[in-house]
Amino acid sequence: MEIDEAFLTRMRSGVEILGKMTDPCEVFPEIHNQNAFRIILKQGMNRQIRRMCYKLGFSVHRLVRTRIMNLHLNDLEPGAWRDLTQEEREQLTASR
Repeated sequence: MEIDEAFLTRMRSGVEILGKMTDPCEVFPEIHNQNAFRIILKQGMNRQIRRMCYKLGFSVHRLVRTRIMNLHLNDLEPGAWRDLTQEEREQLTASR
C-alpha cells in the first residue's frame, strides 16, 4: 500500500494507541519514495510510530532515527556514540 494524503492527514492529527490519543505531529511524504515518510514527534511513546502505522493499516519495515531534540545523529552507526559538543550541551540545559 502506498502512502497517500489521507494517511498523512490522520498521522498528523494524532492516532489513538494504547487507549490514548497521540499528540499532533509533523509528517512529510518522501519525494522519491511513495512508501516512505518523515515524521517529527512531539512526544515519545513506546514504539509510537510503529503502533500509529499499524492502527492505520500499515506496517513499518525500516525505521531510521535522524535526531533527538536538537541532536542530529548524522552518520552515527547503530550502537555507536559520540561526545556532545559544548553548543549541544548548552542547548540541552537551556531547554529544561
